[in-house]
Amino acid sequence: GNACMSREVTLHDASGAAAPRRYGTRDRLQSAATEETTSKCSSTSSCSTREDSLAVGNDYSPQMNVEFHKACATMVRLLGSRGLEQFFPPPTVCYYDVRCRPGVRGYVALTVDDAPCSSPDAEKSMMAKVQDLLASFSAHATFFLISDYITGHEESLVALLQAGHEVANHGCRDRSYAQDSEQEFEGALLEAENCCTALRRKAAVQIPTKRWFRAPHARLSGTMQRVLHLHGFTNVIGDAYANDPWISDANFIVDHTLSQVTDGSIIVIHMPEHGFRDHNMAAMHGILKGLQERGLTPVTMSILDGLASRWDLPLDGF
Repeated sequence: GNACMSREVTLHDASGAAAPRRYGTRDRLQSAATEETTSKCSSTSSCSTREDSLAVGNDYSPQMNVEFHKACATMVRLLGSRGLEQFFPPPTVCYYDVRCRPGVRGYVALTVDDAPCSSPDAEKSMMAKVQDLLASFSAHATFFLISDYITGHEESLVALLQAGHEVANHGCRDRSYAQDSEQEFEGALLEAENCCTALRRKAAVQIPTKRWFRAPHARLSGTMQRVLHLHGFTNVIGDAYANDPWISDANFIVDHTLSQVTDGSIIVIHMPEHGFRDHNMAAMHGILKGLQERGLTPVTMSILDGLASRWDLPLDGF
């Protein structure tokens, strides 16, 4: 495991039935997390465009909506974001505990979702700006790609890989796969991974020894988990996330994210685009500056996992 202590998890079969588990504070945390991560769109919508992901009712109040999501994010933080791992079927990684993984001291993983850009128009993309920003802080990141977004952005992704960043699997489309059959999800998973592999080969970079996947909308079914296990994927969530798709306050995103970060953390933020989530560009700058001030180096998932696997270092307290 990634933490020092074992944990109970909720397992779902194909019918959605859940195995018994204990109830209490963590259930309130799960409820808040589910509300936060699924409110972006329903499990049946594709959310493949800006218009879809921003569609709301006629009584929508932008300020009220932002404050609601701030409250949800704050509640998850107060209850303990690292506890989210127990609600996902293993193997899922949420963070690496420095107490038993001393190699991660001084490092965090920076992960960016929904890359590269929802529009095929290269003028909408902020990939080059994000790459320049990361370079200015000597930081590296793992970009979870939606494979349907790749067309038109191949060259910028190749440049990203050649600069030492990595790409990982976030599915073919921006939708939940939790209701898919095993065959449907397997097809989407492997199609998206083939796209990632093609980019790595074009960039002439090494294929990672571990295969990373992030379940869209944080929904991972037992069926999905069986397919991930069959093909050697690890699901990645995170312990530092500010629900940035719904919160356009960059200062809140920075402060909330940094309040959760420690050695071995996995930071989650969504890819900014011109005219869509562009507030995340300022948020990324603030997060990187805060990490630098705290002496924490942002690296890719593969680098952090490799550091966590070092057993030649003394454990804390020994």
